[in-house]
Amino acid sequence: MKTFSFEKLASPNPKEKYEFVNELLATGKEQPQDLYPYLPQIVELLDSDNNIIRWAAIDLIGLLIVVDTDHRIPLLLPKLYRYLNTGKMITANHAVWALFEITKVEPDTQNEIIKEILKTQGYSYDTEECKNIVYGNIIKSVSPIYPAIRDENIKMKVYEFVFRQTANTRNATKKKAENFIKKFTR
Repeated sequence: MKTFSFEKLASPNPKEKYEFVNELLATGKEQPQDLYPYLPQIVELLDSDNNIIRWAAIDLIGLLIVVDTDHRIPLLLPKLYRYLNTGKMITANHAVWALFEITKVEPDTQNEIIKEILKTQGYSYDTEECKNIVYGNIIKSVSPIYPAIRDENIKMKVYEFVFRQTANTRNATKKKAENFIKKFTR
């Protein structure tokens, strides 16, 4: 099994630091089982002051869910939810992606996660355009799991959310919403 030197993330050399971040992400995608023993170190990175390291940690949690035989990742949900409401579009988008990855593997988390993600409608982001981008990312991320949503009430809330986005001022988000509605209208 491969070993990882997390001390590299404290390196003053940006090249070394970010090459290690890329190595972690590549391993998370290709051999998540090799990275899973390092989950405690990855969780610590969620509190990093460095945005790139924090975003990587969020993504890694979304990648490691497929090997989470100990079911430790669902315990991290409250930590991940806080990244939906930082006012920062990129942070929210990483959290949305990771949370929807978790729902694919842990369907019992589905209702709670979707409710938390839909709360983004009440959150403020740097700009209205940023919020619209987050909405587009939500539509993109919910589409693959939408047919598998078991709770009809939650499914309806998702549908209503997406339907409202057919009037979104951001063309890309509006298009995603229209395609979703076309695909899933009963």
